[in-house]
Amino acid sequence: MKMDLAPWQDHWQGGPAVWDQVARELRNTGVATVALPCAMESWNARAFQTARAAFDMVHETPSSVLWIPLDANSSNATGYHTAGGENSLSRYNEHREGFVVSDNQSLVIDTLPEFGDQMQQLSEILHTIADHTLEAIERDLDIEPGWFQQKLGPTKSSSQFHVKRYVVPEHFSSSSSCHDNQPRILLPKHTDPSLISVIVHDAEGCNPGAMGLEYFNRLDHTWRPVPLHGHGVAVLLVGAVLSHLTGNTFPSIQHRVVYDEANPERIAATLFVRPQLTATLEGPPSDQLPANQKRAITFATWISRVSKNYSKGK
Repeated sequence: MKMDLAPWQDHWQGGPAVWDQVARELRNTGVATVALPCAMESWNARAFQTARAAFDMVHETPSSVLWIPLDANSSNATGYHTAGGENSLSRYNEHREGFVVSDNQSLVIDTLPEFGDQMQQLSEILHTIADHTLEAIERDLDIEPGWFQQKLGPTKSSSQFHVKRYVVPEHFSSSSSCHDNQPRILLPKHTDPSLISVIVHDAEGCNPGAMGLEYFNRLDHTWRPVPLHGHGVAVLLVGAVLSHLTGNTFPSIQHRVVYDEANPERIAATLFVRPQLTATLEGPPSDQLPANQKRAITFATWISRVSKNYSKGK
């Protein structure tokens, strides 16, 4: 059974003002959170329960799911990758295993038939949140409605969806590993190669903090925890593509994940909202943006350049 998302396409508790506030927060800090309707919260909980079962199944029966090939390109891969293994795709996956679905493909597990539909549903929810956010950014910049989808999309068929489970090294949980009071880094600092990224964490309800997810605050040059997490809240981050398009008016946000003793097991789903490969990265026609001095390139050219930053050998 699939959730009917139609009621949420045109209405959210609080109306457009909710998303306008999200756009303002993204412009000011690069990070925002938004509460989710109860129906979405319950579907998120169900999807994460299935994801947990899928991770366990892969370890018990590795042949039950498609593994990402060793030579796969991380920007268009679909399948399962190990934590720090030969097919882990990126230096950022040293401490996390995951399921990746690129460009609206499907990923199924024959022995867990509900997995494919549940992950598709979770992806649909994140796309709905992303669409509302991009529409609010259009209003914020005073450009025509639907500009992002018309000029760069449809993003639904060019984005990438992840469900990642963090694998914490044993020494991270020992008191001797933190004698210098330095954070134990599970995911190094980086910005996302996306327009925006939408994240939901596997935790009941809506809770303070974000299970170790931190962002770099430019005002005081400190790392701060993302304020909320759980099945009932989505975290939104400005990616490097939106920053590129807007001349840093919407600043891409550096973020990282540190080990959180209160939440040692961390699972999160992320949608990286991306343009079509053939889309030209030209800024929107807004008087609020600085004149674009950069040569226009396609997203395919841009992602080819930045993907080198994620290579395992760097």
